[in-house]
Amino acid sequence: MERPVVCQRFIIVLWVSCLLTIAIASFVPEYVPAARIGSSWWWNLGHVLAYATFMFLSILLVGLRVGISTNILVVIALALVFVGATIELLQVFVGRMASLSDIALNIFGVAAAICIYQFMRKLGQV
Repeated sequence: MERPVVCQRFIIVLWVSCLLTIAIASFVPEYVPAARIGSSWWWNLGHVLAYATFMFLSILLVGLRVGISTNILVVIALALVFVGATIELLQVFVGRMASLSDIALNIFGVAAAICIYQFMRKLGQV
């Protein structure tokens, strides 16, 4: 009986870590040297990977609590897209620019996680 609780707590820790990583990376001012890699394709890949990970962890976390239906999947996806868009808009206050392409990359990451989840579900892995 202890194992599901430990698993759930671990997913919560990963989920919070992912959210904090996204927030910190999103609000690093452009004049900080680490933020200058923003023009490279690595940074763009980072958007996709971060939001795919965030979405997948969200699916697992909600799935452990209430189960996953199509409606719940859509709500989670919309919530994460909203979070990503809000973060983009708030970047203006730390000297960065909001970018529609970043929002699109976030959406792509969310969609990729949904595809991976659906594929794993068909294989019986989740």
